[in-house]
Amino acid sequence: MEGGLPGPTDVVRKRPLLAYFNSITVADGVAIVDFDKSALAYLNTPAAFQFSVKEPIRRTLLQFNEIQTVKYSIEGVVFTEWKA
Repeated sequence: MEGGLPGPTDVVRKRPLLAYFNSITVADGVAIVDFDKSALAYLNTPAAFQFSVKEPIRRTLLQFNEIQTVKYSIEGVVFTEWKA
């Protein structure tokens, strides 16, 4: 592969994902983790980086018995399709 894999963006280097966190809501076994639109610099990246960001959040929330599924939203809009 010429040029290698892209590294983190300038946004990712400057501010942690937590800086863009808005809230978590839980209803009917679904936790929705909501972020500001600037979090897309973390959440909508190549698949391997997405996994390294989202999976720890998902695994932590699934430790709670009342949570069976974790979804992510940007300013209240749940994202189901991510760039990979």
